[in-house]
Amino acid sequence: MTTPLAWLTDMSVVSEMLRPRPEPRVAAFLDSIADEGLGLATISIREVLDGSGRPRDLAVVTRNAREFRNTGVQIGNPWTIELRSIPTRKPN
Repeated sequence: MTTPLAWLTDMSVVSEMLRPRPEPRVAAFLDSIADEGLGLATISIREVLDGSGRPRDLAVVTRNAREFRNTGVQIGNPWTIELRSIPTRKPN
């Protein structure tokens, strides 16, 4: 059985996890959302703005939150969000 996808990560998150000592907040964030469905995608800002790449019912996990401002996409930034304040996302 496949878990429905609820979160998309970008390369800033993947790169962080490949470091010898990743930021503990990033690792904890990913651990906290892993059961909700985690995917990897490359989304260009232009695609999101045009609506062609806008993820439906997904949150984008990225360090570059300001690049997605005014797009209507929910953002999770594990470098700045405390785990208790991360919105709980339930798979559809």
